[in-house]
Amino acid sequence: MMGEDIKRFKLREEKHTVAEIELMAWSPTMDLLALANVNGEVLVNRLSWQRVWSLSPPSEGEKICGLAWRPDGKVIAVGYSSGVVRICDVEKGDLVYVGSVRGSVTSLEWVEQSEHMNQGPEHYAEDNSSDYLPVSQQLTSLYSESSVTKDQSLNLLIVGTDLCEVNIFSLWSIPHLCHRFVL
Repeated sequence: MMGEDIKRFKLREEKHTVAEIELMAWSPTMDLLALANVNGEVLVNRLSWQRVWSLSPPSEGEKICGLAWRPDGKVIAVGYSSGVVRICDVEKGDLVYVGSVRGSVTSLEWVEQSEHMNQGPEHYAEDNSSDYLPVSQQLTSLYSESSVTKDQSLNLLIVGTDLCEVNIFSLWSIPHLCHRFVL
């Protein structure tokens, strides 16, 4: 170790924010940064620090408890202490979906089912969703192989709460199709 050259980071630029940042999340393409501040606002900035858009909290005093980018980077989910879950279009900052869960959001995570998941050495060989999700006609159509095309993918937003609940929101690339399941 003594003879090795230690590489150090150099501070190139310093940017300040108006309010303290509590959470941040990079977009999957690493070109956008979502920031959640103590005022309950979400700010989406480019690497140049240019503001893309901002989102005010649903009500005064709301605290942001989670941020999660959809794997394609086109939408971002925001979870609040009140249980409100908002999904925003990244290009315009428009709300695509607003829902709620019981309790305070403690975690958000996106999972994507697409055509490529059924191919290659690490594909899902067996669909055992019926072991965990309630049986319904909607679920059958959501998970059938013929329902996932190159233009559509099923995105699951997993939302954990402080009441030990796991909520699964199934969202198609078509924004108005949304289903919610609670485990």
